Amino acid sequence: MNYHLNNIEDLLNHPFTTLDSKSRFSSIKLVIPNDDAQHTCRTASLSILITNQLNDLLIDKIDIKDVVYRAVIHDFGESVSADLICTVKHGSPKIAEGMKELEAMRLTKVPCMTTDLFNDIQNSKDDESIQANILDIADKLDAFMTINREYLIQQTKEFDTLFCECFSYTSNAIKKLTDVLISKNELPAVNWLNKLLSSFEIYFRSTRLERYLGRTNLRKDFE
Repeated sequence: MNYHLNNIEDLLNHPFTTLDSKSRFSSIKLVIPNDDAQHTCRTASLSILITNQLNDLLIDKIDIKDVVYRAVIHDFGESVSADLICTVKHGSPKIAEGMKELEAMRLTKVPCMTTDLFNDIQNSKDDESIQANILDIADKLDAFMTINREYLIQQTKEFDTLFCECFSYTSNAIKKLTDVLISKNELPAVNWLNKLLSSFEIYFRSTRLERYLGRTNLRKDFE
């Protein structure tokens, strides 16, 4: 691995500073511009909000600085590859594994890449910690938010499918953290997560019904 920034150009042109040039969900066409830098900021913000709420209820507090650090670095790998929507990445284990291997190979060649930073990037959402679970929720919730905004504009079957799949991925992430906190007997936090999931389900169903009725009325008007 290359541990050194040899000159100012290495810093100014470092891949980690170019996340704003990496479009989100390159496998689908978005009307509203969206890049990895925006996603990182929103994911970090969501992570802070979720962590603060949980820390108000937990006996064993979460290290919020660790959560924010994970959120900032979690997509550094995409600075040297590309971003695919979660339904594509996670829908095919081969694609997910192939993307991870590609990112890992390219990350080792990035200036100032240390073994510790490399491992932190690779494990930011995958080390089974509560911090990783919070980041996973925030990451998937931001994907849901992005598709939700697009679905309002592009009321098509494709975006209805993506809307449903992003809802499912986010719900499963919330349920996973809920199970972890149940095992730790953190019942107030579990109750909050259950309320969050319930309100999310209501929002999903009502929003989808509203979009469906809107498309139906548009077809009637056209006919």
